[in-house]
Order: sequence, then C-alpha cells, then structure tokens
Amino acid sequence: MAQWGVQAPTGNNRKFWIPTGQKYAPQNPYPIEPDASSASYLFAAAALTGGSITLPNLSANALQGDVRFATEVLVEMGCTVETNENSLTLTAPANGELRGIERDMSAISDTSLTLAAIAPFATSPTTIKNIAHSRLQECDRVSAVCTELTRLGVQVEERPDGLTVYPCTNIQPATIQTYHDHRVAMSFALVGLRVSGIVIDNPSCVAKTFPEYFESLFSLSHARQVPVITIDGPAASGKSSVSRELARRLGWKWLSTGAFYRGLAYVAMREKVADTDTQALVRLAHSGVWGVRMEDDQTRVF
Repeated sequence: MAQWGVQAPTGNNRKFWIPTGQKYAPQNPYPIEPDASSASYLFAAAALTGGSITLPNLSANALQGDVRFATEVLVEMGCTVETNENSLTLTAPANGELRGIERDMSAISDTSLTLAAIAPFATSPTTIKNIAHSRLQECDRVSAVCTELTRLGVQVEERPDGLTVYPCTNIQPATIQTYHDHRVAMSFALVGLRVSGIVIDNPSCVAKTFPEYFESLFSLSHARQVPVITIDGPAASGKSSVSRELARRLGWKWLSTGAFYRGLAYVAMREKVADTDTQALVRLAHSGVWGVRMEDDQTRVF
C-alpha cells in the first residue's frame, strides 16, 4: 500500500490504522515479483543436482518472505547466492554436498516441505521447528511429510511442531500420496531428480498455484527430449496389445492415447464446451481439472 501512496501503520501488529484522505497514486511501470514460494522448488532442484539457476525479477529484498529459502536456508546448507535488484542466482555447493541444518521455519512454513524433501540428501540431520500451524493447512503437512518420507525409507522423527529428517543413501522407489496438497506434490517430485521410480499420485493438484510445474521442472534438465514410440493402426488391429507388450519388454511407460481423447471429450461435455471450439478445448486440456494416471498396465482418467 505504501508503494502506491497509502500509509497503513500497524501499531502493535494487531491493528491497521489507515488515515482518511489518502489516495492511491498510479505506478508506471510496476514490476510484479515472481512467486517466491513456487521458486523454492526450482532453487532446491539446482541445489540437489549440483547446478545453478537464475530467476529474473526476484531479489534478496523481495517483499515475499519465502525468498529467504534461497538466501538463508539453502545458503546455510552450503549453496551460494548472487543477487541484484533484477535477479537472484543460486549455485549448489562446489563439493556437491548439502549440510543438514536446524531451522525455525515458522515465518516461511510453505517452504518447510521443500526443505524436508531435500533433507535426506544432506550429510547430517535436518531439524525443522515451529511449524505446528501447518497441520491445519491443505492437509496436516507435518504428518503428511513424515508419512511420505517413511514410505521412501527415510528415518524421520515427528514432533508436535516439526520434524527431524536423517540422511538416507538408499531411498526406495514409491508412489507418493499428495493428500490433494499442491506443496506435497511439488516438494516430493524433487526426490525424483536423484532417485528413479518416484511416482506422484494426483499430480494435477499442482494446478492450484503452479499448473506448469512439471513442465518447468523438466525444462531444467539437460534431457530436453523424451524418447517415444508410437504404434497406430486401424481398429481391432492389436495396436494396444502390441504397444503394451513392447513397453513391458523395454521397461518403458505405456500410455493409451485413446484414454486422453475420451477423457477430454467427457470433461468437455461436462463443462459444456463445444467440440468445434478448438481454443477452449486446448485450455481445458491444460486446466488441471482432469488428468490421466497410469496404474499397472492401465491408463485411467480422473
């Protein structure tokens, strides 16, 4: 409000005093900071993989407290940060090792899940404190994180206001339950950058704050292309059976494109989107209100 010309002193931090007679003043241009909470996953990805990442329009002086995940938390773990008024660059430790830390995360509790997800890769235990309030958010986040870390084979100690995560050199492949919480999904997806076989259940829940999260995470990889084999043919020619068996022998994922088409058609009918409205169908396909999940050798629409 002050940036736009209106003063609102907080007094004892329980009340806001807004004097009358004030007017907002136009700002041109007015830069909008990127979402620092969402940026925490990208910073963590660089820290985990020994890389470096630069986010424009974000600085150490950002209005959002969650920028401290990069400038304080990851720095304490061994990363380095370079920042100016136009960007923030984080670089992983030169020796590739993250240190475990003890940290009060009460002021930036949304990023406590990010910290918990990368903590097993540190060289010493990580203790997260003063986040009891996060038990009352989209899910009981303290319990959810402890449950999913345990599912991965990580030793974790749960407390009423936080947890301690111990280093783990043998993380097990698992399907992560997200509890319909976008931050659980985005945080545990980071584990997959270092461990094969990590599956995120209900990945579309990230649409709440970061619909393109998985695309953004993949774009950071050097592997810009995913090998794909497409098998097509007339109806009842056996293409599904052949492609499923080929995927099994190669150890690849198998997808039924028919499930995509039928799923989109069903959602379009439900949302009353005309099959001739191409742009609306494209938006619906990327909306996050539906998705496709692979279970065993079946492709299911939800």
